[in-house]
Amino acid sequence: MSEWISVKDRLPDKLEPVNIVWVNREPEPYYSHIKDKPFVSTGYYHNGKWWWYSCVCEDYLEEYGCSECDSVDNGIEITHWLPLPEPPKEDPKVSAENAQLRQERDAAVRDLAYIGSCVVCKHNKYPCEREDNGHVR
Repeated sequence: MSEWISVKDRLPDKLEPVNIVWVNREPEPYYSHIKDKPFVSTGYYHNGKWWWYSCVCEDYLEEYGCSECDSVDNGIEITHWLPLPEPPKEDPKVSAENAQLRQERDAAVRDLAYIGSCVVCKHNKYPCEREDNGHVR
């Protein structure tokens, strides 16, 4: 796994989410217990400024160059960053098993639609008009 990169050494060069270490140097009085304590989160570095990660932040940054509601406050210091890891690769065997489970689940859901129906002809009449021929609910 990669090592944390100090913002003094290098900053991200692309608009992509990265893990960040942040420290609140000037918290509001009711947050005084977190003053100068490091936390980990996800954010973006863009146009010389840090932004908190959100589901729309990247779109706003690409289109407008800013996303005010995602702006990191001046009292917050970003000290380090780390590229996000690649998502895990799914094992082909597990993928095939999951596909089979999805098929079984979908069949079970379709079968649930017939609860209360005749198990042979699947109509919703009760009693089944053909119960004497082995049709049952």
